[in-house]
Amino acid sequence: MADHRTVVFTDLDGTLLDHETYRADPALEVLHELAKREIPVVPVTSKTRKEVLHLQQTQLPFRGPFIVENGSAIVFPPGDPWTPATRGEVRDRFRIVRLGSTYEEAHRALISLREELQIPLVSLPELSDEEVARLTGLQGASIQHARAREFSEVFLVPPSPHLDLLRRAAENRGFRVLVGDRFGHLIGIRAGKGAAIRFLMMLLRERDPETTWRTIGLGNSPNDIELLETTDHAVVIPGPAGPHPELDRGDWIVAPASGPEGWARAIRDLLKI
Repeated sequence: MADHRTVVFTDLDGTLLDHETYRADPALEVLHELAKREIPVVPVTSKTRKEVLHLQQTQLPFRGPFIVENGSAIVFPPGDPWTPATRGEVRDRFRIVRLGSTYEEAHRALISLREELQIPLVSLPELSDEEVARLTGLQGASIQHARAREFSEVFLVPPSPHLDLLRRAAENRGFRVLVGDRFGHLIGIRAGKGAAIRFLMMLLRERDPETTWRTIGLGNSPNDIELLETTDHAVVIPGPAGPHPELDRGDWIVAPASGPEGWARAIRDLLKI
């Protein structure tokens, strides 16, 4: 008889983490229950590898693979059973499967697009620590972790007419533009949260061909659309004023509260825990 298992794919900022405090406290009890039941929780985030590792060290109780920089790469911890033996490269003992560009390629492309289009695209490296703190609420080492990008570039989002032009020009150069809660993101054309989830599920099915997997996806912003579209049960985490208009679809579940409280209540409802 086939085994039936669940895996949870989740965005972090504004979803599992509170938008202002970056804390997951209301969801910790559910996260520990998922760990007891051996239900994997996979972060799928715009954050960097260093940011996710810091969160794991300070508050989040999961240690498996995670997806960074909007699906630009999948990071496998040392010794993790999901780790592919021959794919990707090893950095700092972590095996990393890159789906998109390198940081250097993305940074050069953003500067080139700025010059070509004459659009004021301000990249993350051009912002001072004080400006980053004002825009994000991050402090100290957290700012340096956010700057430690390996596969994508981050920039201040230009007005809508410029954004449409930028998207088209970026695609012509082999890149994609995504918009998150606070910044725009330039990633490689083959990268994406959906592509990364599909790759990870392929590895799971190769490892456990007799297992039937059910996937749950949780997100709160337009850069989570691929995450939600790729999973079996899509859960939209609303903001204080309700779901983001681009995520307000009839076939997606809307959590009953915002942030980690809504995350926890939605997981409890879906998994009956």
